[in-house]
Amino acid sequence: MSTNHLITLLSDFGFNDVYVGVMKGVMLQVNPGLTIVDLTHEISPQNITSAQFNLLNAYPYFPSGTVHVAVVDPEVGGTRRAIAIELREELTNGATGGFLVGPDNGLFTGLMQSRAVVHAVELTDRHYWRVPEPSNTFHGRDILRRWVLTSLAASRSLK
Repeated sequence: MSTNHLITLLSDFGFNDVYVGVMKGVMLQVNPGLTIVDLTHEISPQNITSAQFNLLNAYPYFPSGTVHVAVVDPEVGGTRRAIAIELREELTNGATGGFLVGPDNGLFTGLMQSRAVVHAVELTDRHYWRVPEPSNTFHGRDILRRWVLTSLAASRSLK
């Protein structure tokens, strides 16, 4: 897959270790032509409200079709679901839409309240995961990133 796609990243990982770089490395292994934009990795640990605020304010400034991946998850390794959502928004200059990928913990509520949800899926297909048994603490690397690139970024649709 060599098509160039735009992906944004938002997390509470910080920059004091390798985790943000590792997530990018996993994505670039699948598609070296990606454009990856760091929204922020300085969300206070597990602060979903801050992550919602930042994502809600950044989303309108990206082109239609952008994949926004957010990982702020107090329950990582728990029973909450990993999800992908396709949004649509009617604007005066035409329709636009984007994609959200991350934990099902309320992180995307603000965007879903102001835009139409076209489709949503739970990321359960292990074929798209990086490894058959993902780490309990690094779903961003093992489930979310690889899935984004091998399915969503390839087809630009969740259907």
